[in-house]
Amino acid sequence: MEKTTFKPVTRELIYKTSNEKSFYDILSSLPNKKQEKYLGTLYIVGHVKYDSEDMGYLVNLISSLAKREYYSDSSLDLEDPKKAFEQTLKKLNEVLGEFFQNKQFELNMGLIVVAGESIYISKLGKFGILLERNDDLIDILNNINLFQKDHIEEKEFSSIISGKIKIKDKIFAFFPSKAISTRKKFIEKIFLDSNQDNFEKSIRELRDKSKNFPFCGIHIEIQEFKEPAIEIKSEGEETLEISKDYYPEKKISATNGSVATPISSVTSAPESLDPEEKINHQSSVRTFIPPIIRDMSLIKRANIITKAWGSLTSTQWLGSMQKATKKSTAIGIIAIVFSLIVLGKFVLGGGYSKEVTATLETAKDNIKLAQNYLTQNQPAMARNVLGLSLVSLSSLDQSNEKADELRGSLLEILDRIDLVNSNQPELVSNLSEDATKITLLGENSVIILNKNGDLFDLSNNKTISTISGSLDSTIFSEDITIGVLSDGNLTTISIDTGSKLNQTLKNSSGIKDSNIYLGNLYTLEESGITKYSDISKGKASSQNWLKESADTSSSQIAIDGNIYVLTTNGKLITYYKGEKKNEFQLPVSPKENDDILTGNDLNFLAYVIPSINRVMIFSKESGGLQRTYKMDSLGGGKIISWDLSDNGVLFVLSDSKTIWKIDLNN
Repeated sequence: MEKTTFKPVTRELIYKTSNEKSFYDILSSLPNKKQEKYLGTLYIVGHVKYDSEDMGYLVNLISSLAKREYYSDSSLDLEDPKKAFEQTLKKLNEVLGEFFQNKQFELNMGLIVVAGESIYISKLGKFGILLERNDDLIDILNNINLFQKDHIEEKEFSSIISGKIKIKDKIFAFFPSKAISTRKKFIEKIFLDSNQDNFEKSIRELRDKSKNFPFCGIHIEIQEFKEPAIEIKSEGEETLEISKDYYPEKKISATNGSVATPISSVTSAPESLDPEEKINHQSSVRTFIPPIIRDMSLIKRANIITKAWGSLTSTQWLGSMQKATKKSTAIGIIAIVFSLIVLGKFVLGGGYSKEVTATLETAKDNIKLAQNYLTQNQPAMARNVLGLSLVSLSSLDQSNEKADELRGSLLEILDRIDLVNSNQPELVSNLSEDATKITLLGENSVIILNKNGDLFDLSNNKTISTISGSLDSTIFSEDITIGVLSDGNLTTISIDTGSKLNQTLKNSSGIKDSNIYLGNLYTLEESGITKYSDISKGKASSQNWLKESADTSSSQIAIDGNIYVLTTNGKLITYYKGEKKNEFQLPVSPKENDDILTGNDLNFLAYVIPSINRVMIFSKESGGLQRTYKMDSLGGGKIISWDLSDNGVLFVLSDSKTIWKIDLNN
C-alpha cells in the first residue's frame, strides 16, 4: 500500500553584488541517516553587514554550527524536531554571545525547519517569509491565526514561530534587502501567480534590468509524494522501487539549460552580463530536492539478532547440547558479543559525551574553514575562526587526546598566521609572595604591587610605599614618579621620598584606559580623551585633548607623542595633537584584558594577549603584523601584568610568582 508524504522542493535564488561591506548566503540541509528522517529539512538565510573588519565568514560559520547541532545525536535523543530546533537556537545564542560582545556588525538570519506537516521558524534581525495557500498570500511572521510564537530565551534567537503546512503550499523566505523592499508588490504578485520555475525566471529578468540587484531568498514548493510499496523477494531481503519522478536521472536548470545533479544545481551568472559583470555580480540558482528515506520493515527483515541466533544454534558444537542448555549458552554468547561491540564503540569514539564530540567535530570543520580563508588571503577571518575553536576546546570539562591533538593543529595554523618568532622570554626573578601588578622605572628597575598593597622595588629590595584601594588598580610610572589609578582616584608617589599625593580626577567615572607621558596623564573615556597636566604636583588641571568625537568602541591607548587608540573591533586609530592622523584595521579581536604598548623611540606597537600568552608586534606606520612571540616558558603560568621599556624590552608578571623579560626588537 502506498504511503503519502510531504516533499519540499526548493529553489535557492542568490544574486550577489560587489558590495565589500556585506555578505549573504543560503544553506539547505537534509538528514543523511535513516534515524534523522523525522527532523526534516533545515533552511538558513543569512546576511551580515560590517564596517571595517570583514565578518563575511560569520554567516557560513553559524550555518555550519546550526546544521551540525540540529542533526546531532543529542537532537535525535529528544525525538522531537521542535525541541531539537530549540536546542539548536540556544547553542547558536551561546556562540553569538561572544561575537556580539566584541564585534560591530549587523547580522540578519532566518532559520526554517520543514519536518513532516510542521514548519518551525526563528529569526535574528531582518527576515521575511511568505506563504501562498489557495491563492491567498500570508505573512507568516505576523499571522497569529495560523502560526503561534513560543519564546525560548530572551537572547539573540528568542522565539519560534510554528504551524502546519499543506500539499501545494508555496513558501518564499528571504532577506528583505532594499532591492526586494522597493519591489515588494511586484514580487508578491509573481509569487502568487507563478510556479517555481516561472518565479525564478521573473526574478532573473529583474536582475538583468538592474546591475545592482542584491537578492537572497529560498522558494519552496510543498509537493505530494507517494512512497511505493515494498516488494518482499525472500526472507531477510527486500526490493525497493524508487520513483523516477522523485530521483530524476537529470534535471534541466531553469536558468541556463545546463544539466544539474539530482540534489542541487548551481548556475553561472546570467548570459546577458558582460565578462566583467560576471566577475563582480555572482548569481546562483540551486534546485534542492531532499530524498525520502524509507522506513524498513523490521517484521519482514531478518535483523542482526535473528541472524546471530540462527548461526549460533546451528553451530555444530552447540548441536549436541540439550535444548535448554543450548538456548542459555547462545544467549550468553550473544550478550558477550554485543557488550564487546558497545565497549568497542565507546573506546573507538573516545568515550566522550555527545557535547564534547560535537565540539571536537566543530573544531575539525573550523580548521578546514580557516585553511580555506588562508587560501583566499583572508587571515583575519581565519584567525577569528581558529580563536573561536580554541575557546570552545578550552571550555571542555574533560581532557582528552583528541582535544589536545586538535588544539595543536589549531595553534600550528595560528602560528603561521601570526608569524611566530622562536625567541622565548628569560627569567628575571622568582617571587616569594603573590604579586598583582608590575611597572618599570627606567630600563630594568621593576616595581611590583603585592596583595598587601605594598609597592616593592625589586632592584633595591625595599618597600617604597603602601597603598589602599582595589588591587585591580592601574599602575604606571615615569622618571621618579609612580601613579596608581583606582576608581577615579589618583595617587602619585615619589620614589625618592615615598611621599604620596591624592587627587580625584574630574572625569572619575567611565575611564577605560590610561597612560602617562612627559608627566601628564591621559585617560580614555566614552566621550573622548582627557589630559591631566603635571600629575606629580597633586593638583592636575584637565582638558579635553581630542578635537573630535571619539570612537565609542575605543578600549585601549598607548602614547609616544602620538596617541594610539585600539577599538574593540580591532581598529587602530592614530591621533596627533588631538586630530586623527591615520587608521588601520588590525587582524585581532580585542578582549577586555588585552593591551597595547609602545615606547618613545620604538617603531612598533606591542599587543599583549594574556589569555593565550602571546604578544603581537604591529608597525606604527602601516599597521601590518611583523611578528608574534609565544610566551610558552612562564613556569606553566599565565601573564597577569606587564610593562614595556623605552628600548623595547617587555617585562611580564606570571601567576606562577615569576617575572620574565623578552626583547621585542627582533
